[in-house]
Amino acid sequence: MLAPLATPNTAVVAPLFWAALTVAGLGALLLQRGEGARTGRWLALLAAGTAAMLQLTAAGPLIRYQHFLPLARGWTPTQAAALAVLGLQAVLVVGWLARRGTGLLGWARARWSGGRLALLGLALVGMSATLSASPRVFGQELLLAGLAQLLQLVTLGLALEALPAAWAARAAAWFDGADAGHDPVPLLMAAFSVVLAALLALLVYERHPHIPDEAAYLLQARTFARGALTLPTPPALPAFDVDITLSDHGRWFSAFPPGWPAILALGALVRAEWLVNPLLGGLNVLLAYAVTRRLYDRRTARLAAFLLAASPWHLFLAMSYMSQTVTLTVGLLAALGVIRWRQGDSPAWLVLAGAAAGWAGLTRPLDGVLVAGATGLWLLVPGDRVAALRARLTGAVVYGLGMGLTGTLTLLYNRALTGSPLKFPVMLWSDRVYGPGKNALGFGPDRGFGWTSLDPFPGHGWKDVLVNANLNTFQVNTELLGWGTGSLLVVVAYLLLRRLEHRDLGLLLAAFLVVGLHAFYWFSGGPDFGARYWFLVIYPLVALAARAVLAFEEATPLRGRPLAAVLLLTAVTLLVFVPWRALDKYWHYRRMRPGVAALADSAGFGRSLVLVQGIRFPDYAGAATFNPLDLHADQPLYAFDADSTLRAEVLAAYPDRPVWVIEGPSRTGGPYRVVAGPFPPGAPVPTPIPPRP
Repeated sequence: MLAPLATPNTAVVAPLFWAALTVAGLGALLLQRGEGARTGRWLALLAAGTAAMLQLTAAGPLIRYQHFLPLARGWTPTQAAALAVLGLQAVLVVGWLARRGTGLLGWARARWSGGRLALLGLALVGMSATLSASPRVFGQELLLAGLAQLLQLVTLGLALEALPAAWAARAAAWFDGADAGHDPVPLLMAAFSVVLAALLALLVYERHPHIPDEAAYLLQARTFARGALTLPTPPALPAFDVDITLSDHGRWFSAFPPGWPAILALGALVRAEWLVNPLLGGLNVLLAYAVTRRLYDRRTARLAAFLLAASPWHLFLAMSYMSQTVTLTVGLLAALGVIRWRQGDSPAWLVLAGAAAGWAGLTRPLDGVLVAGATGLWLLVPGDRVAALRARLTGAVVYGLGMGLTGTLTLLYNRALTGSPLKFPVMLWSDRVYGPGKNALGFGPDRGFGWTSLDPFPGHGWKDVLVNANLNTFQVNTELLGWGTGSLLVVVAYLLLRRLEHRDLGLLLAAFLVVGLHAFYWFSGGPDFGARYWFLVIYPLVALAARAVLAFEEATPLRGRPLAAVLLLTAVTLLVFVPWRALDKYWHYRRMRPGVAALADSAGFGRSLVLVQGIRFPDYAGAATFNPLDLHADQPLYAFDADSTLRAEVLAAYPDRPVWVIEGPSRTGGPYRVVAGPFPPGAPVPTPIPPRP
């Protein structure tokens, strides 16, 4: 039903595994003595066990969902060692529980009935793996992954049981703080998020787009930075075209809405597009703190902001050129504006909230509906200082005016590019490429692009809704916090532990709105950057996770241990999960490489025509990013060398340029490589290309 299991990037991941084991071993040795010795050993085992789980996970840099490696296969020495680590961990944990684990089990039984514990166990197992082509393989993977996550959970419990009371109190104190006065902690967390996301963008993503959406966004942002909405259609268009762009009446433009490219254009003006999303990621941490502080208290706000700042899902999207990060920014701005108005602040906050919701629609129309719907409904709910119906209706009008300030830009942009305010360029593009109505919301046999490896059933029906929900729930459970125990288990436990407040129910409703509305769309979003179509659930989930941890804090007489658990798990995430995900998946993700610029410098391309051989994506797409907007500029010009007919058109369009021929990563298995040239201007380029001496 789904694509074959991905191949892990073993050349990169194996050293990470051995490095993690080495660090864990050294940590255990350093903490051999003293009051924290036993905690240190369990923590080292938790880190080693998490590294072993990841080493036995097949993810890799291609478009595939990650899976546990099947048992019926040959094992590399590193994978065999990882399996041995999990076996040793199981022996040590079970042995300790048999001798001294009654207290830990008793604490759990005292707070949850057997039925609730069973539901919690089902949730842990059910979210630990995603669908496979074979039901037998899927069941086997659920069992193995569920047991591995349970093993990490119990190991964490043993580390916390041994944690000295003074250490636990210090962990709790870090999140404490008086409710009055300026709080510097969110600024520190925001700075941490910016620095880490920027480092990932620089060192892992190499400041280069890796999926077709990003290449189209960059083209659009650079066009806007130039002061134009469109570019002239290039000569020999198929040689210069990139995915998700279209040509119409002599104009060439990206099919995406303009909200995100308009912000990305600010980075294009200073040639620092790669820094825009990391900065927005830091702003999201501050906004999450501000929203949570208004909803709850400072302690909950600090914890929610901390979880967002360290979230791999948030960090990797902030590393990218994708639009989800800014959608979260404007969504949080809209929520903050509504909250502040409800709590008695100026109606100007409602104008800001409405404008932010309109910008969400200008960026991702479906997310705009969600942001406007969730925050708009919130305006009409009685409570705070706006219980009177007249006040709420007046607020809704002001909010609508704010939304009109930016929302109408969508209609104007659509009319300028497609001729109709209601016809989005992306719909025009999908109708041309895949057929009318294929990309529309709703159900029916005509929905979908036929991507059978990512969308297993034709059309869109109830089976697709269930499959997409499974795929995305698994990805959120994996990517949200990066915990070896699973990210969503703490939220599920909270739902089972206590009665929710109205504020909690509001967060839960917001998350369900995101999931429910996307059920009407045929595509899950794929494995690029986790469950990216569901990304707006990230704030409700981190806020509920913060509420859950603090609820457990109240439920245990040993103050600080639940908060210490957050710190311990997050440390393992940052030291083990983030490096693994960064290098196993996003290093040269989808075989995209930026090396053509360095090749141009070393070979001295100059003002030439460079024919790129290989496949359109990634070979030509990776080079096209370096094309000038003016395709007659005095710099290298990269064209896709699809066939002899297209080559002849390109050579005729640029008869005054010397010609080089290069091969892309899909052919070389590595960097771009010169295979021929330079041929003098106007000279024929032979077919096939002779080998370069």
